[in-house]
Amino acid sequence: MKMKWEEPRVEVQKFMPNEYVAACYYGNCNISGEVYMDTNHNGQYDEGIDRYKYTNDACGHNFSVTGQDSPQPQANAFVVEREWVWDGLFEGHYEVRSATPVYNFDDVHVSTMDSIHTHERPNHS
Repeated sequence: MKMKWEEPRVEVQKFMPNEYVAACYYGNCNISGEVYMDTNHNGQYDEGIDRYKYTNDACGHNFSVTGQDSPQPQANAFVVEREWVWDGLFEGHYEVRSATPVYNFDDVHVSTMDSIHTHERPNHS
């Protein structure tokens, strides 16, 4: 029996994921100083508004977050450095020298934003 010739067809199938794929990021506690929480969530250190949390020691503690729906870490605190400024012969005060944006994790560790590895989250949109 002869078969009848048919024109080739292409079938397109929609991709439907059927497995859980974990996304992750990681970092470590790498900066020392006074930690102030970004209380008003504006991304800037506001003296008198942002709340002092603790003094951090860059202990090197590692952290990682996994899960497809895990939020990407955002700067939620600042490590503030102050310096003493003399006003007069016997008077002076502390002024903010720098306020580095950091990610506060576990409420006892902080990591600078440039040290958090997020490039290994290929499934995060």
